[in-house]
Amino acid sequence: MGSINTSLKYILKRDGRVVPFDGDKISDAIYNAAKAVGGSDRQKSDDVARTVVGILDIIYKDGRVPTVENVQDLVEKILIEKGHARVAKAFILYREQHRKIREG
Repeated sequence: MGSINTSLKYILKRDGRVVPFDGDKISDAIYNAAKAVGGSDRQKSDDVARTVVGILDIIYKDGRVPTVENVQDLVEKILIEKGHARVAKAFILYREQHRKIREG
């Protein structure tokens, strides 16, 4: 694991696989959304990801496994709450594009 520390061990993927949780992937996704709207501050992406992971640690402290959807929904919520509406919109649009790709 890299810079985003968590007590979470696993995440449930859309295809039903349970894989190791990697908080850095959250930061990467936020950073990519930020870049799509002209952002370039990796530290802000890491800060938002740390907030998301901290909340997930509390919600899932009982050992349940979050789904990708649970995590992405929380990312959107935190981006909006922290005043990053443009990044949240890019993140939402990216999710929608990939949903359409998955559905064919």
